[in-house]
Amino acid sequence: MKSQTVFFIIDGKKLEAQACCLVATLRRFLGWDISVIAYVRQDGNELEQFTLRLLEAARVEFRYVPMSESVEDDPWTIAYPIGNKILAASDKRDTELGIFLDTDTILVKPVDFESILEDRKIAAVISDYTGDGLDEGA
Repeated sequence: MKSQTVFFIIDGKKLEAQACCLVATLRRFLGWDISVIAYVRQDGNELEQFTLRLLEAARVEFRYVPMSESVEDDPWTIAYPIGNKILAASDKRDTELGIFLDTDTILVKPVDFESILEDRKIAAVISDYTGDGLDEGA
């Protein structure tokens, strides 16, 4: 079996509850042999202590998505709301497979990512993101 990392993004407080649900289902259905990485903001937007304790207990590694110097290139800005995903996907990981999941994902059964991917270098699904980046609740 290939070594695997599942990674996701916690973009501030609005995704903390979803991150906790995702991680609980990852551990329940994929076990403890996979690595899990949560990419978080680097701009001082701290997570709640409850979230930190829960994710640490689930052995989630925290990494910062690099922030740029200028607002125009900032992956967290409204103008390009999925830039953080691209930067997180390009980060180096020490496993053979890297699986990005949206933070609002939950598993309802085990998933064999290795057999789904086979020998493919990349697989993706069409985004259901329809916002224009101007909606604060998006």
